[in-house]
Parts: sequence; C-alpha cells; structure tokens
Amino acid sequence: MSDRLRLVVLATLIAAGCNGRDYVDDPLLPDVDPARLAQPPVLEPESESAVPPVQLETAVDEASKRDYSAQVYPERATVTLADVRQWSLENNLDVRVQQFNPTLGVTALDAEIAKFEAVLKANYTYNDNSLAENLEAGNPAANNSGALGIDFPLATGGVLNVGSLFNQADSPLLDEPWEAGFQLDLSMPLLRGFGLRANTASIVIAKMESQQVDARTLLETIRILANAEKSYWQLYAARRVMEVRERQHALAEEQLARARRRVDQGEVAPIELLRAQSGIGRTIEQLIVADNQLRLRARALKRFMNAPQFPVDGPTMLDPATPSDPLGLDLDPAKLTRMAIANRMELLDLELQLAIDAERVALARNEALPLFTMDYQYQVLGDDSGLAAAYGNLGDADPFIASVNASIPLGNEARRARLSQAITRRLQRLATKESRVQTITQEVHDAVDNVRGAWRRVVAARLESRFAERTLLAEQRQFDVGLRTSVEVLDANARVADAQSREVEAAAQYETSLVDLAFATGTVLGEAQVTMPGPMPVPNPDRTFDWER
Repeated sequence: MSDRLRLVVLATLIAAGCNGRDYVDDPLLPDVDPARLAQPPVLEPESESAVPPVQLETAVDEASKRDYSAQVYPERATVTLADVRQWSLENNLDVRVQQFNPTLGVTALDAEIAKFEAVLKANYTYNDNSLAENLEAGNPAANNSGALGIDFPLATGGVLNVGSLFNQADSPLLDEPWEAGFQLDLSMPLLRGFGLRANTASIVIAKMESQQVDARTLLETIRILANAEKSYWQLYAARRVMEVRERQHALAEEQLARARRRVDQGEVAPIELLRAQSGIGRTIEQLIVADNQLRLRARALKRFMNAPQFPVDGPTMLDPATPSDPLGLDLDPAKLTRMAIANRMELLDLELQLAIDAERVALARNEALPLFTMDYQYQVLGDDSGLAAAYGNLGDADPFIASVNASIPLGNEARRARLSQAITRRLQRLATKESRVQTITQEVHDAVDNVRGAWRRVVAARLESRFAERTLLAEQRQFDVGLRTSVEVLDANARVADAQSREVEAAAQYETSLVDLAFATGTVLGEAQVTMPGPMPVPNPDRTFDWER
C-alpha cells in the first residue's frame, strides 16, 4: 500500500469516528441546570415577609386603637403630557425594539442590490498521473492549469466573464508545453430568466418590503405613543379620585367631630358617635383602594416613559400636571373616515403588499417559460516554451465556441401551479383590502361615538356632582337642627364622592376617547408636536461583538 493510500484510509477512519455527542457540551453555550427545567420553583409568601405574619383579628384590634394616617409618598414629581410623549419616544423599550426594524429592511435591500456585484474568480489545477499510462496514451505525465477572471452579472439575466488562462503540459513530446491567453465568456437566458423585470424583481420587492417595515414601525410607534397617553390619563383619573376620597374622609372626620360635640351637649344619643365612626371606616377602605390604584397606574406610566430619573421600582409618585379640558365637538364621521383611509399605515402596508404580489405574479409567469440559454466563448491564445513567451505569442490561435441549450418541462404543471398560487394570493389580498377598509370605517365611527358619549357623560357627571354637593350641605344643616342623623349625612357625603369620582373618570375617558380617535384616523393629536425616532444605525459587520466571543 502506497503512502498516499495509507493517508487517505487514515483520514477516512478519523472522520468516521467523530461522534456528534462530543459537541453537545460547548463551553460557549450557557450551562443550564437540568433540575431548573424539571420543576418550577415554589414561592412561600409567609417566608418572604420582612416581619412576622400578623393575624387578621390582631390587625383589626390594633387599627381600632389608632387614627387613620394619610398615605405619604417619600418623593413626588410633576409630569406633563408633553413630558410623557417625549420620554416615551426617547426611552420606551418597545419603541427601541421597533427602531431596529427599518435597519433590517435597509440591510435586506442592500443585500438584494449587491446581487449585481462583480465577482473575482480564480482556480489552479495540478494533475499528476502515472507516467506509464500517460506515455501509452500519448498524454503528458503532469499538467498545470489556471485561470483568473471576473464575472459581471447582467441586469438582463446573463453573466459576462473576462479573464486570463494558462495551461502547461509536462511532456517530452511537446516542443511548446505552455499555452496562455485571454478569454471572454457570455451566458444569456433567452426566455426564462431573461429581462430587466425578471432579474430586478427581487430588488423591487426588497425595496417595497423595506417600505412595509417603515410603515409597520410607524404604526407600532403611534400605538405605543397612544398607549402612553392613555396611561397618563388613567394616572390623572387615579390622582383626582384619590383627592376626592381624601376630601370624603376629611368630611367624615368633620361629621364625627360634629356628632361628638352634639353628644357632649346632650342634644343627640351616643349612638351618633358609632354612626359617624362607621362612616370613617368606610372612607378608609375607599382611600386604600384609591391609593393602590394610584400606585399601579403610576408604575405603568413609568414603564412607558422609562425615564432614568423615574425607574419602575422607584419610590417617586408622579403627579400629572396637564389638566383635562373637555370640549363639546361636532365631528364629521365621513370626513374622518376619508382621513383614516388616507393615513392608516395598515392600508399603506396592504397597498405595498399588493404591489409585491403583482411583481411576484410577473415573476411566476417568467418562471413558467421554457429554459433556453445561449453560451458563447472566445479565446485568444499563444504557445511557447515559457509562460511569458506564450503571452507574447498571442494570436497563434483564436478559437470560439457557441452553443444553445434548451430545457422544456413536459406539462410544466409545477410552475403553472405556482403561477396560479401567486394570482390567487393577490386576489385574496384584494378581498382583504375591502375588509380592512370596512373595519377602519367601523373603528372611526365607533371612536366618534365614544367621543360624543364621553362628552355627554362629562356633562351629566358635572350636574350630578353639583346636585350631590347641594344635598350634602342641606343634610348637614338638617343634622345641626336635629332633623337628620349621621347616617344620612355620611350617605350624602358618599354620594358626593361617588359623583365627583365619576366626573373625574368621565373627563379622563373623554381624553382617552380623543386618543383613540386619533389612532383610528392614523394620526397623533395635534398638540402632541412629537418627533418620531429614527432607525438604529447599521452595525459594522467587520466588528466582533462581545456576545460572539
């Protein structure tokens, strides 16, 4: 056995002995404990408590011995609606995720444009055969050949190659073993794959897909901005409801003092103290609910803003500074619907997709054609005893080769089916567009009705608040003259607080309905004055990132 054969056999055995399991434990991969994937962890709230758990009856006894203390926030900060918009666009993590999408679209387009880049090609071949066999056959014992050329892809579908080649045959029978020269190769499709549209369709599609990405990114950014504004108005409502409940509690304490004074004067029975104290207990429960709602909504707004000075887990309580200003509006749903159809990014996305489908139908028609190709090769060669001398003798030979090839599917059913599929998909998209227009029309009309309904609700809630306040004053005067008990006064106080809470919520709902109306029409509110963030920069592909190491 020759040394060469032994080397080949050894390499084959080594390759066959490789085991895929040897590569499972890659040191670059994260080491995950199998037990972590086998069973979920357990949370025991009692063990996580910073103080020993308190029984319910013990807590009730302690609460009855002390007065209620109002909630105190260690830090407070004022934010306006403009601040919320600015910080949400600059810092929101979801917006930051969306900023990568246009960059991905640009890089995809660049990759398609690069399909027409020239390609440098080179090859070298050394062939060493058996001396006895080659002499018997009249062939050289050894052969060196090489070529260097550049491929130029053509927009019409062909490929043009221009290059140089050489060939050296090591044979005592040849006086001029070196052959060198230049050659030109042209390969051109004549039916399938021919034409500017067929070969630039991928670039056109990539450009429209990039525009689709931009439209979707803008849509998601508008959606995030709208949600941030709605979160602000939810915080506004929670803050004002908290103030209403604090006033309700203060009035309940005043009623307790009023009842205690009248009991001390012997004007009413001592049961009035119990009635007044019961009313305070009810207001405390409502204060606790309002405070919890305020904290939740402040934390939700912090997440949207993602401002460094207001972390989600920070103690700062946000105070909304932009007040609600409801106005009676006469909106034209038909006009707003036309605006929505012109502005909604979903429809623009669909229009671009229809254009992409049209390109794919044209491409499928081209793919259904028979394959005819024309190949042409022309060479200018020279022969001599050396490589340089061979190049100096260019013109000794100038052969050319021309050929035509054909490939015609018998039946062509596969490509015809793909063409039918492309046409059907475009027809389906047209039906989708009609459905989308109908949905947008419904959304705009619903948004207009919500604005109108919210306005009527604001007016009704304001009237209810006025009547409830007058009733409370009357009940307090009746109590002072002994015609009413603390129960009736506290009930009137509760009705005032409930009416004022509904008024606040109606005002916030009105502002939220305006945000929904703007989103339904594909716009942002006029006073927003926002600047949409730009795309992320394209990363340098030559750079090695930390996560690759």
